[in-house]
Amino acid sequence: GIQFILQKAAAAGKRAVVNLSLGSQYGPHDGTGALDVAVGNVAASTPVVVAMGNEQANGVHASTAVVASGSALFTLTQTAQTLVELDFWVPSGDFYTVTVATSATGSSVQCLPGSDCAGASALSLAGNTVEIYNTAGSHPSGDREMLIDLSRGAGLTSTVWRVTLTRGGNGATGRIDGWMVTSGASFTSLTDSSGTLSSPATANGVVAVGSYCSKRTWTANDNLTYNDSACTAGLLGDASAFSNHGPTRDGRQKPDVSAPGQRVASALSANISEGAATTAKDGRHRLINGSSMATPVVAGALVRSLQASPSLTAAAARTALQNQARSDAMVAAHGAVPNFVFGYGKLNILGCGDNILSAPAAAVPAVLGTSSISWPWAALSGAASY
Repeated sequence: GIQFILQKAAAAGKRAVVNLSLGSQYGPHDGTGALDVAVGNVAASTPVVVAMGNEQANGVHASTAVVASGSALFTLTQTAQTLVELDFWVPSGDFYTVTVATSATGSSVQCLPGSDCAGASALSLAGNTVEIYNTAGSHPSGDREMLIDLSRGAGLTSTVWRVTLTRGGNGATGRIDGWMVTSGASFTSLTDSSGTLSSPATANGVVAVGSYCSKRTWTANDNLTYNDSACTAGLLGDASAFSNHGPTRDGRQKPDVSAPGQRVASALSANISEGAATTAKDGRHRLINGSSMATPVVAGALVRSLQASPSLTAAAARTALQNQARSDAMVAAHGAVPNFVFGYGKLNILGCGDNILSAPAAAVPAVLGTSSISWPWAALSGAASY
């Protein structure tokens, strides 16, 4: 993947920009996971642009702080997949006993710190299988992970899970962060709308990209005009409801910038059957949503920067994007920049985009002597607002 891109660029004697429109909620969310480290190593010398993820509205992150010897109850409802995976992380010095139940008064199973209750030691609960990994790992700072796999029993259509973490070791802050790795379930208690970004957007040195709504109507392949119900007139220019938020678990600013990510036209594969409403009028593009669509816009901007300045370092390119990003009322509504929704603001390619200008209606040739010619340009109304 990434190495192939780098090898091809090197063979051509060119710089590369890597686009990663992918992500996972697995890992410590602090840049130290295996994927984050690998991507971060590349980002030290080659610009790497990563999507923030699209799970903001899905209850994907929960957090709390537990007092010494206290406990915290995390609840979730599993409605789709038969397997749900939760990944909890706590700072070095703290450790927890994990208790899982399906009701407040029914039976429960428990896994003590230093134990892996999985595989041959998996636990059975009300017809479901519970696997808990609760041994110390190899985190460079000694942070501990509690990975929980909940496999729903055959014939069960919906399961309410109750996961209680009881603090034993009291050497740190008592902070707990948990992420929903798989789809098909959502946290229903202690939910946290911050820190929802996925890995490898959490890697060090990458450009993490959020999405905002820049298109709400389009004419499709059937010549009908459609509206995106997720981007009403009042939300035009605002952050996409699905776009994940920062910061990383270790407190680093993310995203870096945001770019258009709703109803972006992308190449339509011949192997995909797309509905008429989301097929562009030319029949060769599909209009889809996601931070994965916003990310290539930023990658393209970085390519232009490297073409103009081939010696530009990856770090300098990232800083330039941050410094050139523009803020407006929609950005400022989420807090002073940088904030955890838009980052440093909306992508501003090569310092342009504050105003879109219309060219003169007609260009009239003339020979200049001591006189001068005035060229009238007019800013399009509302161009800077989205």
